[in-house]
Amino acid sequence: MRRIKDINEYDNIINKATRNKFKNANCYLMPNEIREYTKDERLFYLENDNILEIIEIHDLFCKVCFYAKDNIEFLKFDLNRPILLDLPYNNIKNEKFEKIDKNLKEVGFSLNSQSSRMTKKDYIYKEYSSDIFKDFKIQKMENDELIDILKIWNENFNPLKNLLYSDNELLSHKNDIYVCIDKDNKIVGAMEIVINGKSGWIEKIAIKKDYQGRGIGTFMEIFYINLCKSLGIKNLLLYTIDDDYKAQNFHKKFGFEYDGKHNCQYIYSRS
Repeated sequence: MRRIKDINEYDNIINKATRNKFKNANCYLMPNEIREYTKDERLFYLENDNILEIIEIHDLFCKVCFYAKDNIEFLKFDLNRPILLDLPYNNIKNEKFEKIDKNLKEVGFSLNSQSSRMTKKDYIYKEYSSDIFKDFKIQKMENDELIDILKIWNENFNPLKNLLYSDNELLSHKNDIYVCIDKDNKIVGAMEIVINGKSGWIEKIAIKKDYQGRGIGTFMEIFYINLCKSLGIKNLLLYTIDDDYKAQNFHKKFGFEYDGKHNCQYIYSRS
């Protein structure tokens, strides 16, 4: 396994795979992700004549992007942590999807979660009375709020299905993390909003258990929508786990609908 030193080397590796007719790919890294991972020395690759695997090493898990020919045979590696791999339905034809699914299971992967993408179809912003939210405010996280944010995410999310960060990784994403604070300056909610070009999406959003049902989620969703509006972003996205009907119905209230994009996430773990 070889480390990728910078974004130029990454581009060269991908271009080589393209020239070698590696037509099947499961995901793509954004330029800001490549710069972050190479700077932190946690982006690696494996390759042979049939497949290229790009490996992101996180503190709690690894994640794999692959580029491959039709004869896909996954390369094995062991970093003593769970390995995750996303497989979008829409990027791969049905017969190839079934073959890849079979190959993954043959080398020890199992299905971890299924999710679907939602897009805000209308660009209408409902007006809400400011009195409803007078006891709360939203702002970017501070370093000393790290523990409170992790507590909220850990009590709401499955660490692997929702890809939770370690302490150090969360701090490196602090510019994307927003917290909701009540009148006593207690953190009652947290969300991660990613802005990339003309698109914006919620990576995570969660409310402290004791404060759920008070409209805080509505307040935070409106904040996200209005933030995108202020930046001129009209492509608003988010993913929901397929069996999380509560989250799906919540986002639908704000004009989000399924756009036909679906994803399977596989996991390989020795435990």
